[in-house]
Amino acid sequence: MSSHKSTFPLDIGVKITGVDSNTFAITGEAYATVLPAESKSNTERRLQQDDVALGTATHLFDLV
Repeated sequence: MSSHKSTFPLDIGVKITGVDSNTFAITGEAYATVLPAESKSNTERRLQQDDVALGTATHLFDLV
C-alpha cells in the first residue's frame, strides 16, 4: 500500500483478496489492515510478502 487518506470519523477495516487478515479490530474482526479515523499517510507499507523459495522445486521433477 503506497498511501492512504481517510476522512471517515471511525477506523476502517480493509480486506484485500490475496492478503492475509493478520490485523484485528477492537471487535475481533480480522482485516488486512485497519486505517485510523481521519488519517493520511504517504509512507509505503508492505502488507504481505510471500516466500517464493518454498514453491515447487522443478529439480524434483527431472524428466529423463
